Amino acid sequence: MATTMGPALVWIIRGIALLLMVAAAFVIVLVVKTVWIGGPLVQPRDTVDIPSEPDPASLRQSQLRLAEAVRIRTVSHGAGMPVEERALLNLHRMLAGSFPLVHATLKRELINGLSLLYTWQGSNPHLKPMLLAAHLDVVPVEPGTERHWTHPPFAGVIADGYIWGRGTLDMKV
Repeated sequence: MATTMGPALVWIIRGIALLLMVAAAFVIVLVVKTVWIGGPLVQPRDTVDIPSEPDPASLRQSQLRLAEAVRIRTVSHGAGMPVEERALLNLHRMLAGSFPLVHATLKRELINGLSLLYTWQGSNPHLKPMLLAAHLDVVPVEPGTERHWTHPPFAGVIADGYIWGRGTLDMKV
């Protein structure tokens, strides 16, 4: 005894068949692209082995650089107030001396005489760029609060497993 399919069942079967054809076409395109490119669709990135424990000498150098940056009083007093130009320029020199490879590799621009813009050219010009933003200034110390500080705010003291001072938990790190 033959059964007849209702119109709704016919449309469901046709819909499933169409979905299977689209999925098959997608798989074929992926296979062809993989073969055509000659490798995986996503190229693996170079990997870097990061040691579980930092090298003590490198760690000490990092601590000293941060402490030195903290000692440079790049205080921002707010909009319309004078800028600590000499301090910012001293920080620029410190950064250039502390990170020579960065300065040899990246393009460095001075914006309005005090702001730094570094451009790190990627290896694939077709990828979208990425922006990392930072600031070089720190907020001033409220007058009269100096006695409440464990260590002076611009001394860059290394003690008790910490580096103490303005900017250590903000941008100078």
